[in-house]
Amino acid sequence: MNPTPSSNDPVTALITLILAGGRLAPRRNLLLACGSAPGVLAAGRTRWQAAGLDQRQCQALLAPDPRALADTLAWLHASPDHHLIGLTDPRYPPLLTHSPEPALALFVAGQVGLLAQPAVAIVG
Repeated sequence: MNPTPSSNDPVTALITLILAGGRLAPRRNLLLACGSAPGVLAAGRTRWQAAGLDQRQCQALLAPDPRALADTLAWLHASPDHHLIGLTDPRYPPLLTHSPEPALALFVAGQVGLLAQPAVAIVG
């Protein structure tokens, strides 16, 4: 195992997983298999590669872009209405989890509780 320094903080770990970029399916599968973003980071390079992450993604998990990480954390902390809802979070909309390519997380500006209400969404 080769966890990153931020692997114990769930929010920072999830942002790190998002910022790794590249193919989404391997990162999503790792998140679901490990149960949490800190679990993914703790799994280490061997498991990441076995799941299909490429070298650039593995390096990004080991050493995330500090500016992108800081900017994302700054946005989250800028308002109490800013939230990051990960795929394994019970607040993640259940219908969205069944879409063909559910996102690793949703950045929410507003009331998280509304995600459980019927609505029309534009994603993209």
